Amino acid sequence: MAFEQWQVVVVPFPFADRTARRRRPALVVSRSDALAKRPYITREMCIRVVRQPLRTEPQRDGERARFWAVVPELGGRVLRVVTLVDRRTIHNAFPDRRFKP
Repeated sequence: MAFEQWQVVVVPFPFADRTARRRRPALVVSRSDALAKRPYITREMCIRVVRQPLRTEPQRDGERARFWAVVPELGGRVLRVVTLVDRRTIHNAFPDRRFKP
């Protein structure tokens, strides 16, 4: 199921003791098109890059973090993954031809 950014959706939230759930409204803040532009890049590849990067650095704006790693599925090319500062929300991902270790 795909959601649009800023769409209000109803999702089941668990109670603190996890004995029950209640459906509550939630706001979709991340964009769904981060990986849609490059269908050959999977979410699993991006997660691997973030968990085991060759290099990591914050972007100059301080709102995002960048991660680089070699991905065998891309023919050994280096994949750059850009996340928000939470280091979980994928903002962008692409093969980085200019990567220098």
